Amino acid sequence: MDITGLTRSALRNIHNGWSVTRFDKLVEPHLFQITYDALANAIDLGYGTVAYNLPTRAFVDQLKTSVAHFAARKSYQQAKDLAALLDKNGTRRPWPEFKKLAKPIVGNYNERWLKTEYDTGSRAARMAQKFQKWEQAKHLYPNLKYLPSRAATPRQEHKPYYGLVRPIDDVFWNTHLPPSAFNCQCSVEQSDESVTAIPEGPAPEPGLANNPARSGQLFDNDASGYSQNLNDHQQTAIDEAGVKQQLKLARTTTLEAVTRQILERDIAIEREEIGQIDFTRKGLKEAINQPHRHYLAKLDLIANDLIDVMLKAEYVGVHPNTKPDKKPHIKAYHYFTFTLAGDPSYVVVEESIQGKFTLYTIADTQK
Repeated sequence: MDITGLTRSALRNIHNGWSVTRFDKLVEPHLFQITYDALANAIDLGYGTVAYNLPTRAFVDQLKTSVAHFAARKSYQQAKDLAALLDKNGTRRPWPEFKKLAKPIVGNYNERWLKTEYDTGSRAARMAQKFQKWEQAKHLYPNLKYLPSRAATPRQEHKPYYGLVRPIDDVFWNTHLPPSAFNCQCSVEQSDESVTAIPEGPAPEPGLANNPARSGQLFDNDASGYSQNLNDHQQTAIDEAGVKQQLKLARTTTLEAVTRQILERDIAIEREEIGQIDFTRKGLKEAINQPHRHYLAKLDLIANDLIDVMLKAEYVGVHPNTKPDKKPHIKAYHYFTFTLAGDPSYVVVEESIQGKFTLYTIADTQK
């Protein structure tokens, strides 16, 4: 296996003294990104594309935050395993030797295990999307039926569950909704058949005793193999560090996108209420950094749908600048409303005393 790109950067960091015992270095960013990017893509593949205005967009972002926790704990354990290779009789192991010894660990974490996590995660996300639809139709089909695996060589362990019928609200589906094992290809369908007794069968594999549609987690992070040696304080700290890395990646990606799509092309839009609205790097960065209850959805909107939203948002009015001492060049702020993840949000455009209009920010309240 070639060690290049993110992996090489991560190994260089660890060889140069990256320490997972420091609070500000709990999560090596390159190792985190390898897993986070893959599993976030697995969610998009399995759950499907969700428009920015739909309420389910908030659920998808909740799944992705759970993936940030998962990726953080995984990268923490991987960094510890790699750091254990550094010592060679009391001295730091030379880079070529360390890189050679690191290959099996990197191969397990970032190729073999990650492929299994990706495949299983995409199936779990697809099942979450289906489960939510089934709940909406449970007045017609109140039960779920466990279906046989579609694998070419199905595993024997889950055969006791084939044909099982349980109410959709049964707690059984909190822990045994497929996939309940890595690479499991069993499935479920909605049914009005009679309920059957639960047979003796295998427990779910660690991390998969989970129903993402109900838990909001792609995997049961606390039960995963990457959390076995972590206490509650460590889990919380690592999860928080993972979210920081997640948001940092999202902000960077968003700024790169609007730079290419808007700033470098010198885009402006027209609104009949006020005229031409321009974009500046400062305004776009403010829109990116502004806190929001649906922050991930907002960043994705800015990266992919900003112009469309600004053209279609409803004009709701103007507010004078109440702090002219701090912003003497600003006359007023104009507000346009639209729906983001099922809730109202606002595009805020500032009007200068010279009569020019510029995007100021995107907020979840009208201040």
